[in-house]
Amino acid sequence: MKSLGLITLTILSLTICMSSCSGEDGTNGVDGIDGTNGIDGENGVGFDELTKYGYATMKMEGTRPDNLAFTDSTSFKFFPVGANFLQVVPPDFPTNSVLFSQQGPDTFHEFGIARFLSAPDDFYQNTGLGLFLNVKNLGQSTQSIEFAYMNVVNYSVIGDDNMYFVINDGFSSAPFLNAEVADFEFSNIAYDSTTQILTLSYSVSVVALNNSSGNDLTISGTVNVTLLEQITAP
Repeated sequence: MKSLGLITLTILSLTICMSSCSGEDGTNGVDGIDGTNGIDGENGVGFDELTKYGYATMKMEGTRPDNLAFTDSTSFKFFPVGANFLQVVPPDFPTNSVLFSQQGPDTFHEFGIARFLSAPDDFYQNTGLGLFLNVKNLGQSTQSIEFAYMNVVNYSVIGDDNMYFVINDGFSSAPFLNAEVADFEFSNIAYDSTTQILTLSYSVSVVALNNSSGNDLTISGTVNVTLLEQITAP
């Protein structure tokens, strides 16, 4: 019993001391100055190689399948450097190249562009944007778009309410395989044959029946890419 009494007395003494020593609340001190931001880390291995050939942006405006209006923007900047993506077999389009051809007095530029949302692989990271464009007499008064094709692959539109739907559609300016016909507009098309840099702005209008949202959809964006030319034997 003596030990229990001593423990009780000790607890009582500590309680009285904490109460009497607490004092009145004082005024809060002034916040200190924020420290200097740290230095940005280095890009991961492979990042520079996969992004050095430029990017394509995309903005979508329309109505979701649940009839709520939405706007979504992103940038596709990753390009697969493997030869299996460069050497394609028709009717597939090249992913990062330009082809020239001459038909009488007319010159044709065929641009093939593909970019991915993240470092691509065969299955898990295959979200991407593809664009193929055949331009007649580029930069001349007779310039015209002979054919255009766009493919939006497995792109998730995620809303602020944590609801999403997926766009996985192909569009073309004329009937082509299983692609849906859409209205294309291109502006500020410029190609530098020395640097092989292509820049342009685009807009695509798609009716409700021809896209995954089930409503009229507008897709627009810009392209700024460095294209490749394959070396062929003479």
